[in-house]
Order: sequence, then C-alpha cells, then structure tokens
Amino acid sequence: METQLDFLLYNMVVRNPYAVSTKEKIDRALELLVRHFEVVTGGHHNEFKDRLTKITGWEDKDMPRMNSNSKGNELIFSKPEIENLHNCV
Repeated sequence: METQLDFLLYNMVVRNPYAVSTKEKIDRALELLVRHFEVVTGGHHNEFKDRLTKITGWEDKDMPRMNSNSKGNELIFSKPEIENLHNCV
C-alpha cells in the first residue's frame, strides 16, 4: 500500500522519500483525488460500468487488460532483469 501511495504522490517507487507519516500521505492522496478527478472507483468496476452505460446510453466495449498475465503463462525473468528490478525498489 505505501509503495502505491508513494508512486501516486511522488511519481516514484521510493518508499516515503519525504519521511511523512502514513496518515499524512493518505490525506494528501485523497486531496489530490478530489482536486483532479471527478470520478474515482475503488471496486465493483463492472457494476459501475453497467450503471454508467445504462445512464449515458453508451455502447459497452470490451477493454482488454493490458497490464496483466491473463493467459496464465509462466513468467520467466533473467538474472539481469531481476537485478534491475531490485535496484528500482
């Protein structure tokens, strides 16, 4: 959770670069969401999509997930790739 908050707040994966408390980070994240987004969903995405398409009359389009391994294929990483990922964290 904190790494996701850090990325949202600071656009980096570094954990807590400004040494603020978790409460301060959550308050800031909520402030940014309210200020910059009109609609934020935190789950039940299909229900939200169904209601929105009924209200607006928009056509329902299937949007493939691009950031997941939906085929269930085994992921194989090389040693340099793992080292590079480790250095990023």
